[in-house]
Amino acid sequence: MRSEQIHNRRRIIEMSYEAGATHLGSALSVVDIVEAIYAVKQTDEKYVMSNGHAASALYAVMERYGLLNNPNLDTLGIHPDRNVELGIEVSSGSLGQGLPIAVGMALANRERNVYCSVSDGECAEGSIWEAVRIAAKEKLTNLKTVVNANGFGGYGEVDTKQLAVSLQSFGLNLVEVDGHDLEDLKSALLLRAVKPVIVFAYTRVDELPFLQGLPAHYHKMTREQYELALNLWSNT
Repeated sequence: MRSEQIHNRRRIIEMSYEAGATHLGSALSVVDIVEAIYAVKQTDEKYVMSNGHAASALYAVMERYGLLNNPNLDTLGIHPDRNVELGIEVSSGSLGQGLPIAVGMALANRERNVYCSVSDGECAEGSIWEAVRIAAKEKLTNLKTVVNANGFGGYGEVDTKQLAVSLQSFGLNLVEVDGHDLEDLKSALLLRAVKPVIVFAYTRVDELPFLQGLPAHYHKMTREQYELALNLWSNT
């Protein structure tokens, strides 16, 4: 695991423990996606985190890039609040709303890329499919959507293979990658295509021994688990 990946994971663990927050599985599974987006995104391009419940991943990456200097990141909202000066384009957390907004941004300026991350469970929302249909119809090649396919939604497992097939049926350029391989993610995000790109990133919620399956999304760490996580992801 690369140093930036370890740093981001440790910060998520620290923020979540101090805030008594959950959504660990969501944040830890999407954090490499967010890191890859910030690695390729130009300063005049936009990123919308539609899966706002994973905001601690966004805060960790933004801090690493020097975009957030709040010493008390654990006091920030569980969902991101819009702050254009910092580059947080949208207040998100109401599932299914971020991608339609990203589609609007991509339509408004076709000369600049718009990146958007969504969760696989979030794809149960009809607004996601309306946005996908418009993106395909309008040939929004400047829209780069990444699906965090960790296999779990809020209330159960997600059939990620079927989800990928359904998305591809709209005539999009769907690219399947390892969602924890930064180079694969960046290559997919930089792909130039004649159709809108959807990066379907397979990720894990079980990188820590006390996080398994659906409960990983709602787990609140004990002190012992917090220390275990930091030891596993040490900087040495």
